[in-house]
Amino acid sequence: MTYPSKIHAITIAKNGGPEVLEKTEIPFPKVEPGHIVVKAEYFGVNFIDIYFRDGLYPAPEFPFVLGKEAAGVIVGLPTDAAVLSDSEYQNRGYKEGARVVVEIACAHAEYISVPWKTVYPVPDTVSTLTAVSVLLQGLTAISFMEEAYNVQRGDLILIHTVAGGLGLLFCQLAKSRGATVIGTTSTDEKASLAKQNGADHVIIYKKENTVQRVLEITNGEGVHASFDGVGKDTFDSNFEMLRRKGTLVSVGNASGPVPPFAPLRLTQKNLKLLRPMLGNYVYTASEASYYSNKLWDLVGSGALRSTVHKEYPFSAEGVRQAQTDLTSGKTAGQSWDTRVLQPEKLPCLNALSDDILMEVLSYLDLEDILSLRRVSKLYYNLTHQGIIWKNFLKRIGSNAPQRPSSHRHSPQYLTSFEAERLVTRAISLQKNWLSPNPCPLSRDSFQTHRLIQSMVVLPGGKYMVASVCNMAKTHYSLIVFALDHRMGGVVPLAETPVKQKAYNLKAKYMNIDGTPSIVIAYIRRKMSSRYNGSGHSVDPSIYNPILENPRKPIDPPVPLQYACTCIHISLDTLDALSDPRLVPGSAAFFHFAASQPPPFRLLCVLRSAAELGAVDLAVIEGVPTVAVVKNHETVVFKELTEVGMLSTLCCAREEPHSSHHHNICNLRILPYQGQILVLRAVKLPTVPSADRVGAPPISQDLITLAMFDVPDFGDNEMESTFAQQTMSFRADDVEGIQITDPSGYESVPCANPADGAEHPPITIFYRSEGGTRFNELMINPTPRHFLPKSMLSTPHYWLGNLVAGNHHVITWEHEKERGHCRGFVLAGNQRSLVYVTRTEDITERLSVRGFYSHFSVSDGTAGYTAARQTLFQNIMREELHTRKGVMCKFNMSPDLRTDLRAGVKAIAWDEGTGRVFYVKPDDARLHVIDFARAPVQAPDGQRRPLPLADARMLDL
Repeated sequence: MTYPSKIHAITIAKNGGPEVLEKTEIPFPKVEPGHIVVKAEYFGVNFIDIYFRDGLYPAPEFPFVLGKEAAGVIVGLPTDAAVLSDSEYQNRGYKEGARVVVEIACAHAEYISVPWKTVYPVPDTVSTLTAVSVLLQGLTAISFMEEAYNVQRGDLILIHTVAGGLGLLFCQLAKSRGATVIGTTSTDEKASLAKQNGADHVIIYKKENTVQRVLEITNGEGVHASFDGVGKDTFDSNFEMLRRKGTLVSVGNASGPVPPFAPLRLTQKNLKLLRPMLGNYVYTASEASYYSNKLWDLVGSGALRSTVHKEYPFSAEGVRQAQTDLTSGKTAGQSWDTRVLQPEKLPCLNALSDDILMEVLSYLDLEDILSLRRVSKLYYNLTHQGIIWKNFLKRIGSNAPQRPSSHRHSPQYLTSFEAERLVTRAISLQKNWLSPNPCPLSRDSFQTHRLIQSMVVLPGGKYMVASVCNMAKTHYSLIVFALDHRMGGVVPLAETPVKQKAYNLKAKYMNIDGTPSIVIAYIRRKMSSRYNGSGHSVDPSIYNPILENPRKPIDPPVPLQYACTCIHISLDTLDALSDPRLVPGSAAFFHFAASQPPPFRLLCVLRSAAELGAVDLAVIEGVPTVAVVKNHETVVFKELTEVGMLSTLCCAREEPHSSHHHNICNLRILPYQGQILVLRAVKLPTVPSADRVGAPPISQDLITLAMFDVPDFGDNEMESTFAQQTMSFRADDVEGIQITDPSGYESVPCANPADGAEHPPITIFYRSEGGTRFNELMINPTPRHFLPKSMLSTPHYWLGNLVAGNHHVITWEHEKERGHCRGFVLAGNQRSLVYVTRTEDITERLSVRGFYSHFSVSDGTAGYTAARQTLFQNIMREELHTRKGVMCKFNMSPDLRTDLRAGVKAIAWDEGTGRVFYVKPDDARLHVIDFARAPVQAPDGQRRPLPLADARMLDL
């Protein structure tokens, strides 16, 4: 490439104030054989530029080019053979046209010729603007918090000027490492910004006594380390706020250099003092690569985020204003980034700065964004920016897959990749689900190293809880899997042993003692203690109810005892274990896991000699609660708190059938109205057939729905309680009752906020007539005009809104297999998945013959369905069409059909992400069928697909 002879740069001819800054013309920099030439697009302004301008740091010569940070594209590569053969050089993968960011002196020039070791490739997961705004301060934060003072979980860390660019990164990094962060700043606005970035305590030093407040927060002990970027004004006070053997890391001189001091002051508490410089931590190429890779991983995962205060023009006036704003404290976050605009022959969008382009893109529909992505590398990068996809995510509301309520998955920490994945999953799933010809879009399988017995996926598809055993089926345990792990897809994170096989597994996101967690409830059986050592050898784990049919209970040869156990694991623990920097199964992963406290904590155990049945979890009046069916007709409630109060609900039988058993088949807590929905099967005496003499008698089974008030905690009265509402109807040989959980999903706000929200229905599925008839009931939410204003935002249900009569009989479509099928439902609020088997299948190896998409529709839910559809349509130009049928069979490939027919042991469904998870008998693999599309991320964080590398992808 031919380089220009002259270029523009920001220079100083002498030391002084902002007035000495000039934009001058200088010769093109000398290109050494080991140098890379970069054409700059962005620059960053930092305090070190001001230190050189003022003379605090001496300039080697005048005129002197300012700047330590720039970003752009490579236009020239080294020619030195020794450099080209260097393994570190080769690992970085430099090539012309690649985006890079540079950390070097004299960086504020249109072209920069720099040693290759100081040039950092920018991964596709990070925009050029983000890279230049975070490089210098990001490398500083990471290296200082690893080498100057290695911040650990539980540390108390003080950060002066916490709302500045470096301060915010220090804050985010310390918080991600598990420290408690105390920050100082000057205004309420900056304090709010610091708290948004993870600060636990913020001291406004203009209003409060910093030393006094720090000692109050730390109970007089002081902090483990102080990171001080202020300098002269705060230096002495640090000695009062540090605890014994604490560390003071002096990182800047915003108020002026620290005056000389006597080292004997350190002996009072055996303190350590450091004044490190980044250059000595990234001195070698391997050190630079180590910290830059850490930086891009943290930025890509959302653990580190930069804030661009403002963009200034590439002129003397622009730089003067940027430095003035920086020193006056007007900025929060990174101070300055600007784009070098190249002259255009015609007016063009490319001439606009990135912030204006992003404003333009915010008005475009989803289809426009995806089309722009194929135009040029500029638009490829811009259309991956998080602000676009987070805006889409906000606009589709509750249609997006649910996210865990942990710090890591909060909106401010959500990465652009994650936001795009949520949006594209939601839309592609909706299109596929409502299509008249739905089909699986992808398949995968993952090694689990255990035999999964049963499993449940948490809403949103981030985590799965599975009841597992070893290959010999002698030891049982529970495992929490991460389902979207960057390094391995499905990865086991934490395991806890269980004495016998766990069944009736239930898992839900809940807050335990203020900690966002996954609460897991399960039941296990054991042989009665009276029969231990009596010669009976019974394994309670081998028994399974047949087809969830109350008329076909298990029949062990000796009495069994039952236990319902609740445990929880915090989401912060899972976030730490699923950190993509830890390769699953590696020594580093196991070392980190071993250094953490035990992940699971026991909440309660309910033991009973009577059989325990269905389980539900809910938060009732702010109290996490478990409910479990006992002895078929009683429900026991237990608070999942330290007090752990117990209450019992004895469900009265319905007249005129009170002499017959009412077996509770399933239940659902309705926390917003303080009630519980109970479904019971009633077996009535058979009657002779009226059709012909000698015909078998006819069964007269009933299914009853009842709404009971949840008893007060501590109420253990054993008297029967009558239902507030009941409804009964004929349903012979009922089995497989499933109830959707409306409390686990977001409602859709009405167009007029005063009207509250649209709520999902409660859908009840069951089989009857020997499993060949698949039935559906729907309890619509109470119409808003019947509710007081205080109840408009929460769902309320009553049995008067029951819609009955929807039923389906699924038959074989091939001549070789005639007759009816048995339908199993994996219930969801909007999308329920139905799979069918042969009617005669009663073993654990179910031969799955097909999948059906089910879409609940009724007059009472039209408002909710339409509101969800409108949210989708808000970001799309293409109109979403809805098929007419309630159920539609998926078109499956022959190999998938063969695999499913060979037998399935356990199966789970997540309606938010549109994925089916299944395992086969005696097979330690988890198979995943995906009915939605989503962008792919490689183990190194690289987004797929990459932009085209030829003329079709213009490099503008």
